[in-house]
Amino acid sequence: MSLISKKVIQNLNNRILTQSIIMQNLVDIILENGLISEEDLEQRIKKDVDELTKTLDSLQKNSSDDTNYSEELEGFYFGPVGEA
Repeated sequence: MSLISKKVIQNLNNRILTQSIIMQNLVDIILENGLISEEDLEQRIKKDVDELTKTLDSLQKNSSDDTNYSEELEGFYFGPVGEA
């Protein structure tokens, strides 16, 4: 593995770790302040994961088509971190 590949992987790992820490802190704050119950939060997360999984499965099945994916990808941001 080249030095550049190792740096890219390290950068991605750092981003994932940072995002995980931020998300956990936000979830803790939301739960501590009683904005939503833990059960409701779990249901919402499961629903969103299921919807995203369906979208990704649909994209994978249609990947050989010349389909316009603008509707499926609406709301996603693929730009640099911090500029959304």
